Amino acid sequence: FVGSPGLSEVRAGTAALASLGAPPPTAKQLRFRVRTAKTNKEVGISTETLKASKDGYAQFLEETAYSVSKGQCSLLIRNEAVAVGGFLTLLEAGQMWSPDCAGLTGGKSRREISSGEASGQLFPLKVGNELALRYKIQGSESETESGFADYEESIEEKYEVIERLADFKSANGQSVGEVFRIRTAIKRSRGKPRTYEFLFSTALGWRVGYRTDLEATLVDFSR
Repeated sequence: FVGSPGLSEVRAGTAALASLGAPPPTAKQLRFRVRTAKTNKEVGISTETLKASKDGYAQFLEETAYSVSKGQCSLLIRNEAVAVGGFLTLLEAGQMWSPDCAGLTGGKSRREISSGEASGQLFPLKVGNELALRYKIQGSESETESGFADYEESIEEKYEVIERLADFKSANGQSVGEVFRIRTAIKRSRGKPRTYEFLFSTALGWRVGYRTDLEATLVDFSR
């Protein structure tokens, strides 16, 4: 659990999860405006910088700047990850830090899928398609990178394509083209079951919004 995640570090045991048939991303940058679902009050901006690979993975850097603060300190979340389509993260290293808190840093974490299996299919996307995933995650949430996992978590996810939108537009009116809405049900050994939805763009090859307790809305993008 040392260093930034890279494509070469993805475990061989995750091959079944990494070969879901998702197209490689085509956008170079995506920006999301995040709002709370209950009050519709904006709480932050997230920027995802993507790097596609010939294997269909994506390596990306995500930075979220929140307008809320803790005491006198603003917070910034920085994640580097390897993912499939922006919705299944195979390997992630993250840090929460605040540049106006006397240079202090904290909140380091690292999560990695160690093994897994898949049944059914999502891609090529079609309303009614279903996919079931079962996998284990090893993770660490310590201030120092010890090189060892602090916990292991078992996860079951079910994906279902529930809607096709022929011409989806970003918040600034930029056309994304065809987008599919996908509902996900998650059961995990370290938390309560939950469901959420996300939008996947076939043209961009990436998730372009999601809804949990927060709602992430695509502001704009560039290739």
